Amino acid sequence: MTDVRHRLYVSASKKTRVFIRQVLNTGADNLMDPVFREAADKGNIISLQELAVKPNIIYSTTKAEKNTGLHIAASKGHTLFVHHFLLHAGMNMELMVSQNNDGDTPLHLAARAGHLEVVEHLIQYSGWARKINANLKEPTIMVNTEGNTPLHDALFKRHLDITIKLLEVNPRCAEALNTEITNQLSTGSVSTIGTCMIALLHQTALHDNIWALEILLNNIVGLVKLTDSSGNNALHYATLNNRVRMVSMLLNKNSALACKKNTEEHTPLHIVAKYGFTEAAKELLKQCPDAIKVVDLDGRNALHIAIVNNKLSILELLLKYKLPKEILNKQDNDGNTLLHHAARLHQGPSILWLLNDPRINSFVINKEGHTAWAYQIPIEPMAQALSNAIDKGDMLSLVNFLADCPEGVYSVTPIRGDTAVHLAASKGNDCVVHHVLLYTNRNVGFIISKNINGDTPLHLAVRAGHVKVVDHLMHYMAWAKEIEPNLKLKEPLIMQGKEGNTLLHEAVIHGWHDLAVSLLDHGKEVTWTATEEFIREYHEYAGDVVSTHDVLLVIRNDDGDTPLHLAVKSGNSVLVNMLIGRTKVMNLELTPQYAKERWRSC
Repeated sequence: MTDVRHRLYVSASKKTRVFIRQVLNTGADNLMDPVFREAADKGNIISLQELAVKPNIIYSTTKAEKNTGLHIAASKGHTLFVHHFLLHAGMNMELMVSQNNDGDTPLHLAARAGHLEVVEHLIQYSGWARKINANLKEPTIMVNTEGNTPLHDALFKRHLDITIKLLEVNPRCAEALNTEITNQLSTGSVSTIGTCMIALLHQTALHDNIWALEILLNNIVGLVKLTDSSGNNALHYATLNNRVRMVSMLLNKNSALACKKNTEEHTPLHIVAKYGFTEAAKELLKQCPDAIKVVDLDGRNALHIAIVNNKLSILELLLKYKLPKEILNKQDNDGNTLLHHAARLHQGPSILWLLNDPRINSFVINKEGHTAWAYQIPIEPMAQALSNAIDKGDMLSLVNFLADCPEGVYSVTPIRGDTAVHLAASKGNDCVVHHVLLYTNRNVGFIISKNINGDTPLHLAVRAGHVKVVDHLMHYMAWAKEIEPNLKLKEPLIMQGKEGNTLLHEAVIHGWHDLAVSLLDHGKEVTWTATEEFIREYHEYAGDVVSTHDVLLVIRNDDGDTPLHLAVKSGNSVLVNMLIGRTKVMNLELTPQYAKERWRSC
């Protein structure tokens, strides 16, 4: 192929090459044939072969944009057409770097549109062409009228694969980018480029693309210092996706990142504590032990955050470190210690660990004037007599036991950390549930308390298909809120348990249609005020959610599945149709094809 092109080059006269440059620069009187334009637009190679015999047709341009056929084909992603077009161009390499009215080369358009194969083909051709004609412009660093290189265009459109390819073949294309990033870091502003770079870092973390991260870090100066509009740096994104190798790589580049806060004053360690990523936590503390001292806007350190989010594995890990008493007894902005939070949430395992730790002071007073003991700590392992009575539904034994030992209602099972409400809910005996709740003295914290697996009593009741128990617990919550309107508790309907599943996820997983309908109906009665966290994670739905019913339909579990995803995966058409019928808005990019088509037809 090289010999053929060389003969074409030798046969082309200097006068011809000058004419080509003039045509490309001015587009004078060489307007593109509409048939040729259609061929380029559709990638029709046969038409190209037939039309290419006409004099100068491959040098023709469109009237308005001054696009060549190569521009059009590159923008549409027609790799074969691009290949054959360049064969016809032969040694007339100016076509490769020709610019339209916007200053865009074919490479700009291909990079902007995300056509990796075309980008690779153009780069390969350019490398060959520049070996023959050293004076030919380098397309990877050419700028358009807006001052953007193809790398800029790939970045703006979040095309990670093309960004990496351009940096790989020519690190020089990052020079203009580095100047902009340096200016951003010096001024403290957040530029479009900075936002795009952070978005690409998010992509590398999401896909655990170590190779891509290495190329970005080696070529983009100051990349690790960049933050997005929320103040998140590269390490925030790596920890958010639990990418331990990336965490290690970024910390090796700049260990100070571990203590950097975003706008909510969350550090990367706070993030891993919230989501329970133990391996990432180990890496962070290995390279930056002081990260454990940093607190967020609420005055909470990573230990507080682990307890509040019921991430017992993180708490267990952190308690093994030689931490001073000051950190373990640290009070947040409300004066609450780790033990206060564990007691409020009735986390039996957490409470036992903390009370058995000699560094813990259990008599610290919060701003409400209470020690942790005021929240009726369930510190005792559950008596066998109580668990047997609940297990067998023996009402007489249950009532006699609680009458003699009312504090027994605050005990938990030694292994799973189940309260009496957990056990009663899992068995589905509505009468037992009723009597156990009587002895909790309106302490609705029991209904949202989680066992060691992260399950509330409602999760266990839904999983087992106990509709009456679910209704009983939901009505009890509603009643308690009427009695105490200032009660501030998490909404049990959307609390995520094992594997991030809400109650609706569990109902769908186990095929409980009636229960799923009941949960959604309960959700209609609960108004919803979107939190900042919800808006950030589900921004596409923020304007359409007015009740907990709507939230239940869009919330995703740890695998990124909504209840509708799970219904489609299980092949349960009844549940699929019911969920689609209740869905007001749907992110079609994240929706299974079958459900997408069904929703569109409704």
